[in-house]
Amino acid sequence: MTLGDGIVVLSLITSGFISPPGFDDGEILSLIRNMHIFGYAASFSSGYPLGQWWFEVNSYWFNNIDQIFLLRLPNLLIYLTSWILIDRFIVKNIVQDLKYRKINLLNSFIFLVFSLAWAGTLRYDPPVILILSMALICFYKYSIERKLHYLFFVGILISISISTSISGFVILPLGIFLIKSILQNFSRKNIFVIYNIIFLNFGFFTWIFFYVYNGYVRKVFC
Repeated sequence: MTLGDGIVVLSLITSGFISPPGFDDGEILSLIRNMHIFGYAASFSSGYPLGQWWFEVNSYWFNNIDQIFLLRLPNLLIYLTSWILIDRFIVKNIVQDLKYRKINLLNSFIFLVFSLAWAGTLRYDPPVILILSMALICFYKYSIERKLHYLFFVGILISISISTSISGFVILPLGIFLIKSILQNFSRKNIFVIYNIIFLNFGFFTWIFFYVYNGYVRKVFC
């Protein structure tokens, strides 16, 4: 554990206890706690088929907790996991060992500012940060190892991201790099097969997270 890691952990704990509630935290809390009544999270922002599965996962936690730090804990853990993934799998591998601790410390101060401003939210956007971090790692690993399964993982992560919230669409530019990677690194006779496998895979997981988790399948068949 580095000094930067300690600053990140301390900033998240501090944000969890003392950050003021966000302007829509009450709305989010009400949506999640009433999912068992309505069967879905009904609001203007979730009128699109987005975010329902994350609301559902959180509903099991939010319905049994009232303490503010514990309500924020799922998102705080997501921020911490995202920090560890990016720092250990990307930053540590692209900077020299002698400079790593300095970069780690600098990044932790940047994270500190972000944490104090935003980490206290109950919104459904933080999972996008984790998903985007995982997708970036997959691309980084692919650029080194050239193994196709990393591209499959990216396709899955894109579908999960865009089904998490409207903010999840920030991951779509990675789709451009996904296509570019296929065109640059595979023979022409294999490109068609690879395209179809990846996008069928992408479509399947998009369907799962948009419809199955959103309750539309239950609504149609029940």
